[in-house]
Amino acid sequence: MIEVVYPKSHPENSFAILAKMYIEAMRDLGLEVVEADIEGWSGRPAGSSVLIPFLYKEGRVASSLRGKAGGMDLADSDGISRMAVDIINSAAIFLAVPSQNNKFVYVKSGVRIPVHVWYPYVDPSWASAKLNCDEEFKRGGGLHILYFLLHSGRRKGLDLLAEALKELERMGVNYTLLLRSPSVPSELAGRNVVHVGRWLDKECLKALYLSADVVALPSRGGGFELNAFEALALGVPVVAPRFGPWTEYIPPRLFFQLTAQVAGMERVYENNPIHVGQGPRVDPKDFAAKLAAAPQIAGEVRRERGWLLERFSKESLKRSIYQTLLLLKAVEE
Repeated sequence: MIEVVYPKSHPENSFAILAKMYIEAMRDLGLEVVEADIEGWSGRPAGSSVLIPFLYKEGRVASSLRGKAGGMDLADSDGISRMAVDIINSAAIFLAVPSQNNKFVYVKSGVRIPVHVWYPYVDPSWASAKLNCDEEFKRGGGLHILYFLLHSGRRKGLDLLAEALKELERMGVNYTLLLRSPSVPSELAGRNVVHVGRWLDKECLKALYLSADVVALPSRGGGFELNAFEALALGVPVVAPRFGPWTEYIPPRLFFQLTAQVAGMERVYENNPIHVGQGPRVDPKDFAAKLAAAPQIAGEVRRERGWLLERFSKESLKRSIYQTLLLLKAVEE
């Protein structure tokens, strides 16, 4: 039996979304999976437990473990704090991460236990353009740019997006910003914004993606950035910095068209007890130029979906989880 402990009461949480993927893959492998909410969890592993995220509440849950557990977490920057590394090394049996980039960060930072990559996947049904959504998101003409900002404005590059939009205006590009966010931040006030404030079901989320000409990802950091991944699976161009975990799923043939130059590296968070490293500051001028050019390569992006769907499939995730659990069983024996 495997107990998966995750933010079950917050299904919109990115870790809950990842946990659901992992649980489905485990059950497909024939494993018995018990789900537990990490909120109020006793800290007593039941059989083989996996905490998602392992460093929940700044590692306090993992520090209170009565026994060891497996874990899944991510790296929002290129460095993990000594405190977090010590908790992982002392309390975790293994650590799963969503990208090779994240694995490198944890190992470089001093994690000595096994670190495995469990890539998220895109179900083939997601890649279908068939929709069942009554809501219309695309309004007016011009370049439609989709940007997700549910939290962490600095990490998500909100200030860098604002600079890029100013550059588009200087270039004379007519644009509409489709903003999926709880509210419109002051940095985007006064611009042509279509605000999408509510949580969307799968079909309407697909409709939102397909309303865009390009998805903007100016993030300084992140473990995987699922929104950009989902957009590419639907054939929607994405523009991201030329450094970070997202480069692992950018189609190689379109790498330089879908990534913008990095002007430098800087702290992702001003004050974070876990993610203490740096991330890329994308060059706003090059970012704006790539956003403006994205519609010209939309057909090529759609043709590359097969590469992404094959590389990041549920079968691939199942193999990764199976290999992790085989190694875990060998260690226990």
